[in-house]
Amino acid sequence: MANGTAREAAQPRESSELPVDLETIRSAAHDVLTDGRSLTDPDEAETIILLLRGMIRLLVHEVHELASRLPREDNHRARAFACIAEARMRLRLKTEYAAHAVLVSLAQRLARTVGALADHYESLKAAP
Repeated sequence: MANGTAREAAQPRESSELPVDLETIRSAAHDVLTDGRSLTDPDEAETIILLLRGMIRLLVHEVHELASRLPREDNHRARAFACIAEARMRLRLKTEYAAHAVLVSLAQRLARTVGALADHYESLKAAP
């Protein structure tokens, strides 16, 4: 039975059954972009970065699932996958030993990425 469980865990999961709360996600990204310079505490900046990274991971998965359903030659699919590639690149950026200004800049970049992924998610959900 252990092998069966391991195989099931290795299977890629379908799009989540719970809806993505775009309103909350967009609000968090907007707050970082409008109030990002007010992140005066490095610990708070690190926490915001972790939150945004979690949102990006969720949205990357969801956008990938939706875009994969489109035909290979579809332009929207290509744009969504390009956005996913950039999001994954941003997830690899390190925060260790980063100056506070770098943390704020990274938080703002991640927030813009969250916004872009949310846009793709929304338009892909609306697509026929």
